[in-house]
Amino acid sequence: MIYKKYGETFLRLRKQKGFNLIFFEQIGISKSSLGKFERGESMLGFDKLITALQVLSVTLGEYENLLNDFELDIHELLIQKIITAHALNQPQKMSELYQEACEIDEVYLALAIKGEYDSLTFDELGALIDYFENIEVWRDIDLSTLYLSLKHLNAKEISYILDQFLIDGHVIFNSLNHRTRFSHVAYHAVAILISKGYKELAQHTLAHVDSHHLKQTMFINNLRKLVEGYWVAVFENSEQGNQQMDEALKRFDELSDYKVSQYYKRLYHA
Repeated sequence: MIYKKYGETFLRLRKQKGFNLIFFEQIGISKSSLGKFERGESMLGFDKLITALQVLSVTLGEYENLLNDFELDIHELLIQKIITAHALNQPQKMSELYQEACEIDEVYLALAIKGEYDSLTFDELGALIDYFENIEVWRDIDLSTLYLSLKHLNAKEISYILDQFLIDGHVIFNSLNHRTRFSHVAYHAVAILISKGYKELAQHTLAHVDSHHLKQTMFINNLRKLVEGYWVAVFENSEQGNQQMDEALKRFDELSDYKVSQYYKRLYHA
């Protein structure tokens, strides 16, 4: 009965919508097949399940949330722990999260976490770079891994990895969650390029990110202004750039909780 919860959840949605079993025969799902699925006796093919959910006006993400009772899965929960520990600058906590990543076989995330409290060996860094350059399907956890790893990469490596997303427009931009996560990655990458003195490359990357219209939230838009102010402060006008950064940091105090605001203040030494 491993499919029981899948079927029970679908049954609740179907009854709430007021559809009978026969209704789904018009999209190629027989009454008997759907009945077996709802009783937990079998599983629908993925394509048929997606089509059936569309009929119910339910997204796959919503369906998954219902299956999990709206609780974060172990990967999402780990990401949230990492974000908090990273924002609060807690290396001891990071060492604990390294073990958690190892326990769920997220080897590359574990390496990125290790880089927060210890040095990475040449081979470990090489493994991360190879991984980023060969990912075909980017998950949220991969974007989090990249975010943590950026400070260990050189300008050429950062540019190459970002170009995988920016040249033609990556499929992850279709997801609001992934687009937001990539925005954090991209602007963090630009800040690192600025800190290393790559004026033209940082400016080019910033403009390239802008061309994809990723500033879809007030928070991301403010993050962009902060990074732009950082570029101006380092390369053109220190006073003007620092003023723009101060305004953005004050805005973070209004938009986010204390730990996030303090993280960006610490990151930009403001």
